[in-house]
Amino acid sequence: DDDDDHDARDGRESQQHLAQVNAFMVMMSVAHTVSIEKASATLANEDGSSDGAGATAGAGAGAAADVGDGDGDGDGHGDDAESKQPVYQAESPDELALVRAAAATGFAFVKRTRDAVSIQTPGPRRRLDQSGISPSCFHILAVNEFTSTRKRQSIVVRCPDGVIRLMCKGADSHILPRSSGTPPDAVRALNGQLAVFARQGLRTLVY
Repeated sequence: DDDDDHDARDGRESQQHLAQVNAFMVMMSVAHTVSIEKASATLANEDGSSDGAGATAGAGAGAAADVGDGDGDGDGHGDDAESKQPVYQAESPDELALVRAAAATGFAFVKRTRDAVSIQTPGPRRRLDQSGISPSCFHILAVNEFTSTRKRQSIVVRCPDGVIRLMCKGADSHILPRSSGTPPDAVRALNGQLAVFARQGLRTLVY
């Protein structure tokens, strides 16, 4: 009986951890100003242009960066992936890296309209619900842009389940003090990870 209770507890903790990881990856693929320069064969920006980010959020700082398919030859064209994967464009190299990392784990940003962002998630593609809204579509209700004073970017979205959520990312010095609901042990662990990344000279953002 004790073993059964232990297994059940481990199962619940595993599911909770998986849900937290999924939520984190969704935020990486939704909360950004990246646009799609070249759509996949089946998905495109609503108006067919590459400036979808400007309708929902201001551009970040830095030089514009284009992303190919990641085949390593630098020409932005893959052997057979060219028609399957979108080509991303961003003025913020940091956001570009985050969106690419999310896509590499299966949470791919695939479409932006003036008021929504769509992503693909791991697993079989879900059907449209009764309202005709794709479960992977996040409707953008408000955007607070990143500034040197705020040191964070926030967006308010209506998620596929109908729940309205705030997604925020930024400097740890401005995010952690606002995460009052986070367990102290988790904050200590995160600070330890941030210290390791800092010693390695890596740039970090906290969600």
